[in-house]
Amino acid sequence: MDLMRNIRWSNGWFEHSVATVHTGSPVRKPTMPTTAILGQGRMGAAMAARLREHDADVRVWNRDPARCEAARAAGATVAASAAEAVTEADLVLVMLADGPAVAEVLAEVVPALGSEAVVVQMSTISPDETRALAAKHHALPLLDAPVKGSVPQVLAGSLAILTAGAKSDVDRARPVLEHLGTIVDCGAIGGGSAAKLVVNAAMIATATVLAQSFALAAQLGLDEAATRELLSQTPLSPALRRYDPDGGDFPVYLAAKDVRLAHESAEGLAVFQAVEAHLNQVAESDAQAGLWTVVRQAVATFE
Repeated sequence: MDLMRNIRWSNGWFEHSVATVHTGSPVRKPTMPTTAILGQGRMGAAMAARLREHDADVRVWNRDPARCEAARAAGATVAASAAEAVTEADLVLVMLADGPAVAEVLAEVVPALGSEAVVVQMSTISPDETRALAAKHHALPLLDAPVKGSVPQVLAGSLAILTAGAKSDVDRARPVLEHLGTIVDCGAIGGGSAAKLVVNAAMIATATVLAQSFALAAQLGLDEAATRELLSQTPLSPALRRYDPDGGDFPVYLAAKDVRLAHESAEGLAVFQAVEAHLNQVAESDAQAGLWTVVRQAVATFE
């Protein structure tokens, strides 16, 4: 065997899987790190589907086991508990609703983790919550890596992964994360969560203002097409391009949580408090409402 090429070895795991020997026969395809995904909401389920497309060994867990059925159908292993899911996992992706949920699940799974496992915390939580987790589990290889993007970007592998933590841990997670998107360096632990809050707060506030602007125009008797043209010439133009009557959505109750984290993380952010109050009112009347649904409903008032 005098030739073996196109294989790179990174921190104990194969990154690429094409190899030949002098006979020209293919070598057996190496595998990606065994990956556990804790949380099978919209994003966690999409991540499982994306990684299974690349033949990753994926184990999933969710509080409601029914949410795991799509991953099971894609070939993932469904675990009965979070601790079971992480047993023998090389990489653990955490995609849960909020900080308390992340803290509770990490407390359960840390004793079951292998000594070399890396935990990638991808939920949208505050920088303080992230730093508190890192301090509590100080011996744990932990990355702070929430994402910019939604389900379509997960499935296309085009997320921006806002990653903070030790370079050695980032390199160990890289073979999996790069199937999901582009790793963006956000410095030390807490930096990823901070970047995500800024991105989400700006997006949520802008979408809310867009909805309110449409509602104002309708009440003042303006034409919908004329309103769109006017708004396309303002700073709301990017949000207007994002608005899609048939597109995906972002649950309003989670949007309200994110802007609450934003105004709790800094002083003098009254705008975000107002946006949170408005979104909480929407969520109270419709628990399943989505952020872009609010925009669509505002547009519907023209009709």
